[in-house]
Amino acid sequence: MSIMPWARRAALALFCIILLGTQLSQLKTIQSREYLQEQSHTTSNAATPATAAFQAHYGEKKYKPIDLPVKTTSVIINIGSNVDPILPKQSDGPCSMAIAFEPLVYSKIDQSHQQLLVVPAAVSSESGLTSMFDYGENSVSASLSRVSRNSYWNTGGGARLIAPVVSLVDVIQSIRKRYPIKHIMTDIQGHDFETIRSAIHLIRERNVTTLRTEVSLEQARSYVDSENDLCAHWLPFMSANGYTLESLDPPREGFGSHDEAVESCSYQIKRLQKERKNKFSDKMKEADALWRLAGVTKPLGLTFYRYPIWYPDPPRRNESILPRFTNEEYAQCN
Repeated sequence: MSIMPWARRAALALFCIILLGTQLSQLKTIQSREYLQEQSHTTSNAATPATAAFQAHYGEKKYKPIDLPVKTTSVIINIGSNVDPILPKQSDGPCSMAIAFEPLVYSKIDQSHQQLLVVPAAVSSESGLTSMFDYGENSVSASLSRVSRNSYWNTGGGARLIAPVVSLVDVIQSIRKRYPIKHIMTDIQGHDFETIRSAIHLIRERNVTTLRTEVSLEQARSYVDSENDLCAHWLPFMSANGYTLESLDPPREGFGSHDEAVESCSYQIKRLQKERKNKFSDKMKEADALWRLAGVTKPLGLTFYRYPIWYPDPPRRNESILPRFTNEEYAQCN
């Protein structure tokens, strides 16, 4: 009995399996593209009031630049630093500067480090005075919005305070263009997306290569009226503006790369729409999203986004990673 018919059948079956796999892969790609296109309509930068205001008014606005050391080599911006702002890395050199924005507990920040400037203000999409709601020890969960529900992480009563607010447009415009903005980090309790979206045109213009932003996951909304969801807001918007999702911190399955995240978000959006009928959850699910400018930098890895932290309590400081330079080296920056 000849074995050829069996061999042909096996070969045909293998061919069918390969063909089916290819078609499924193509279907996933199409679904992922459809997800980005659908979500991009709801996160369009052109629709934001802040962008319209910028186009109508900011072009005529004159800015007095921040007085940084003359030989500043780069700047990192830390929005919502609380009491422990980040500092430049040792490899950035003595002339790299960190600017931290903290509206409530700025007086508890040790401002003795020569590479740190602290601004006692919040940062959002518009400048002015506004109410902030104080939650948690050291105001760690203070926000421009009230919490969506009481929980262990938002203790403290939510006292209403008045705070000055600076727009991110004003912040960037106040830094001379000869000083590269290397990194922006945000931790502003539900207002990260609104803030970055309002200034994305300047972020791209200044070629900010990396950002670290706090995002909500699975359509959880920790603060009232906040729009900060990774899949519904961040991923389609950042993709449309030339930024790639590097990963999440802490890492999360299905979000280890930009392509993985697009596929996971496409599935997640459809699942949650079916389960909740487009309603957001009031639970707290957050992570830090790590973004890099596509085409400018290769995949960087999680540790690249970790900057030294300047703790208020000296015993907690990790002296091995803090930038150390002599007074003579710092003097060369002026």
